Amino acid sequence: MGADMIAVVIPIRDDLDNNELQQKLISAVKALKSIPDDISEFYEQTCSEIPEKLRTVKSDLIEAINEFFQWRYGRQATNFSYKGETFYITGGLSWGGSPTDAFDVFVKFGAMPIEILRITGAKMFTGVEK
Repeated sequence: MGADMIAVVIPIRDDLDNNELQQKLISAVKALKSIPDDISEFYEQTCSEIPEKLRTVKSDLIEAINEFFQWRYGRQATNFSYKGETFYITGGLSWGGSPTDAFDVFVKFGAMPIEILRITGAKMFTGVEK
């Protein structure tokens, strides 16, 4: 049995300032009044149980946002622009584990609640063309 090629792609609308976007995402997390209904996928990616405290969920989501913005231009990722969106990609060959350290970060970011991901403006998350 050989290795499989796996990748994860995160789209973000081109016309958004990256620092501003990061702060908007964090602000949206801080503004959460309750644990989002669709939080389970995020915690499945970290192999963790869903915390009972909103404060812990917020902290975990903010950590995922900061990690993504740290890794998206690293050596383990690349990007391209197409039709008004930048697609950040990481991946590689896998023998069952993650092909890069950035892979887990990207997967976690992409599994955040949709109300947070919509802030990226990407059609994949909003269903709306720019």
